[in-house]
Amino acid sequence: MFSHTFLDGLCKDGRALQAMELFEMMMARGCRPNMVTYSTLITGLCKEGKIQEAVELHYRMNLQGYPTRTFTLYLSMRSIGISVEIETLDSLVKCLCKKEEFQKTVQLVIEIVADGCIPNKGTWKVLVGHTLDKTIVGDASSESLLRDLEV
Repeated sequence: MFSHTFLDGLCKDGRALQAMELFEMMMARGCRPNMVTYSTLITGLCKEGKIQEAVELHYRMNLQGYPTRTFTLYLSMRSIGISVEIETLDSLVKCLCKKEEFQKTVQLVIEIVADGCIPNKGTWKVLVGHTLDKTIVGDASSESLLRDLEV
């Protein structure tokens, strides 16, 4: 089990990198982090201006299966002026689609475009494919459209 209090204390003391070292050590020993662990570390890293490390941890959190919470965290980061790399956003779009969080997926894509980023072709393909799966468009039409996106 993670010691959230200790990680939080390190982060509040301006030692987020030390907290990350502890995090990595605990992960290596088989401890499984939760949303509190990730949020604590990402917040601490952001406060210290270690944005790249925060984005990488955000991506790892996403891979651990926290897409809805990750979406909320993304919106929080955006509201304080922290932008994340397009690869992280693309990954989040794919996870949200897999979790059937279509409304959040659409909102995220709108946010990405509003930030001046253009999602990659794979993200658009996932989004269009998911949209077509949820409508009455026939399989032949959706397959044709998805094939056109690959061009």
